[in-house]
Amino acid sequence: MNCPANQLSISMLNKLADHYKNQNVQIIGVYPENKNKTNKYLLSNPLKFPLLYDGGSIKKSYHAPSAPFFYIIDPSGKIIKSVSGYSTDSQQQFTEIIDTLLIK
Repeated sequence: MNCPANQLSISMLNKLADHYKNQNVQIIGVYPENKNKTNKYLLSNPLKFPLLYDGGSIKKSYHAPSAPFFYIIDPSGKIIKSVSGYSTDSQQQFTEIIDTLLIK
């Protein structure tokens, strides 16, 4: 959780959560750690989206090999895009994909 990419990802995901606040988009964080350990981390890294704790089984089910790992899933549950790692263009990339899905 303390890796720089995860911390940069939180800021980006918070911006996306704000941007899509009143639209049919849900940002969800999944952390493999338990609630107590995660909450200590979140004191200095507040989230603007819901979080699932003890998400190791979810991570395993979706074959997320690393953190951060992102999925864009359409309303029918189909994975549209999966991305491993954070980059400076992640927010723009995700926004373009989500906006396209919202138009459909």
